[in-house]
Amino acid sequence: MSRKNQRTRSKLILPITALGASILFAACATLNQHAFEQITKASVAITDARAAGAETYAPETLASAKGYLEEAKQKFDINRLDEAKRLAEKAELEARLAVAEADAQFSKESLAALQQEIEALRQ
Repeated sequence: MSRKNQRTRSKLILPITALGASILFAACATLNQHAFEQITKASVAITDARAAGAETYAPETLASAKGYLEEAKQKFDINRLDEAKRLAEKAELEARLAVAEADAQFSKESLAALQQEIEALRQ
């Protein structure tokens, strides 16, 4: 290889390496952001579930959501971002299920109370 080719090659190595590092950094930063956003969504969903009465009407499902969220945070802290995102997605879904279960149970109890009132009025 001639000296001219070596110099040209040497001049290209640094920019190509920098470009590769930039692409890798951007990909990691994007994954980090997605995992963080999903953890935030799951936290909000758990707060919504609590507000919907899930601690009373769907405690097991709410506990499951909280467990998934804690696992997601642990994975995020050790930079296992794919796992963190997946666990946070599970946490969000469990929290939404807890809301649905709480709403359904509350509706059942409200219906039973109304039926009792109607029955009392009939007598």
